[in-house]
Amino acid sequence: MQPAFELFVCGMCQFIVQPFPLECPGCNSLYCENCVKMQRNWSCLKQVCRSRQPPTKMHRSVQEVLELLNFNCPGCNERKRYVAFFEHVAACEQIQ
Repeated sequence: MQPAFELFVCGMCQFIVQPFPLECPGCNSLYCENCVKMQRNWSCLKQVCRSRQPPTKMHRSVQEVLELLNFNCPGCNERKRYVAFFEHVAACEQIQ
């Protein structure tokens, strides 16, 4: 069984989905909102899906699970909950 955090990796940038993640209506894959905005003509990147339906806001219950998870900073390895993780990474002195 894959670790829970792997379910929350953006299909484009391969990083934990940034706040306000979107989900493909065809296969429920997650994407960062900014990654989706950078794509000119949206289509899901999953080979088995390739949906062209616009991605939607991530389901509330999935968002609640995401907000309970802890993530390690790639610079200093400090563990933070989802929202605090992004704030920490942006300010971490060990990340160049």
